[in-house]
Amino acid sequence: MTINELSILLERNKHKFIFYSYFGGMGGEFILNYLADNSPNIISQQDSKLMEGFYRRGWEEQEVTLNKYYFADTIFCHYFLYAGLKSTLTDDTSITTFDQLAEKILTSLEHDGHKYEEHDFNSLLELDAHDDMRYLIKVHHYYDEIKLFKGAKKIHTIPKEWETHCMLVEKSKNETHYSLRKNDKIERIKSLVQIAEAEDPFHEVHEYNKQKGNPYTEIETATRYLSDIIENDNIPLYNNTIQMVLRPINYKLDMTTTRPEEINNIETLRRLHFGGYLTGTSPALEYTTQSLPDDIDVTVYSFYEIAMGDWITHEFDLDADKFRTAFDDWFDQNIVLLNRLGLSNHHIPTKILRNNRKIP
Repeated sequence: MTINELSILLERNKHKFIFYSYFGGMGGEFILNYLADNSPNIISQQDSKLMEGFYRRGWEEQEVTLNKYYFADTIFCHYFLYAGLKSTLTDDTSITTFDQLAEKILTSLEHDGHKYEEHDFNSLLELDAHDDMRYLIKVHHYYDEIKLFKGAKKIHTIPKEWETHCMLVEKSKNETHYSLRKNDKIERIKSLVQIAEAEDPFHEVHEYNKQKGNPYTEIETATRYLSDIIENDNIPLYNNTIQMVLRPINYKLDMTTTRPEEINNIETLRRLHFGGYLTGTSPALEYTTQSLPDDIDVTVYSFYEIAMGDWITHEFDLDADKFRTAFDDWFDQNIVLLNRLGLSNHHIPTKILRNNRKIP
């Protein structure tokens, strides 16, 4: 698709997009999948299943234990997600026309390395074919480019008093990934080395990348150091362990004296990522206080309002009770995960009684 063709298509259907913004730990990916699965007029991304191997790389065993969902954007390949983050890190002048936006999207797909192998713009043609069709996009930030989509539904969700709980849930899912099979371990090391080489700004949100510029360990050295764990399919290799090996200076890790088994465990994860929560002094949560651009028509919901479910009837004409039941199940599984990690303080600010159960 050419710049002109994409520009015309986007501008003609600008009111048919749905942008859903959320912070980690708020159930964003779960909710996006729920909306897509239950709303007949949201374009179904039939090829999203083809992306699971690309994205998870051996994490399939953890789908239940992590209670983690993934919502693919197989058309724009998360352009809006990444552009929103970059807008907070750079002073780039915002685009003001759909021609400029289309050019940036196509350039990003070719050069930023986030393109899915099965990427195809043809699904967008459904927006032309059906007046009631919509395309759902996940974002973490609203920025000036999205103002072009006048008439589009824009939802912004915030934790409010639940921010410490949500941050805890986010870390419990994002920082405890592991691989079991030998090939998956090797592929995960390769993937994280590529991220270290590129110093992708998206990954700066993770604590292990805050000290950039430090030399990273070459893949051969990392693989040799972790070889005993790699060869044993009964021992999980945590992403966090790989990160420590790739940036040892960040962790004051001496690989000549410290065996990999000493850092490849839940206790290390707890100490590095949950120390503040365990002592009752949770870290600062500036990421939840970002301001919205001026003159943008965004509807804001709190975590509590999302959990109650009435919003989903108002916004999407879906049954609030059914959503509440699904959301409760998702929430309960998070508590199971936190308990499994030894995190008994869930930082739940308030509870109410509904259906004889205490829930958020």
